[in-house]
Amino acid sequence: MPYCLLFPGQGTQFPGMSAGLDLSCLDERLKGLMHAGPEEELNRTVNAQPAVLAVSLALWDTSGLKEPDLVMGHSLGEYTALSAAGAITTE
Repeated sequence: MPYCLLFPGQGTQFPGMSAGLDLSCLDERLKGLMHAGPEEELNRTVNAQPAVLAVSLALWDTSGLKEPDLVMGHSLGEYTALSAAGAITTE
């Protein structure tokens, strides 16, 4: 069955967003913000963008939804969409 993946942009971050995900590639400070905040610090662009990207990639990777027919991303989500489409690597 054909399907589309839509990835979110900045603004979807919240403390606790990383629960249950293996994000061992991230530094401890960012992982701590993603886990417990404070929300004001997590909302800073310098933290929010890598947090949203990392969680979106991790959720897609664990979803089992490979080779989508269409991918879309809102703002920052375009990078996750490009990765899901195979146009760029996560590195």
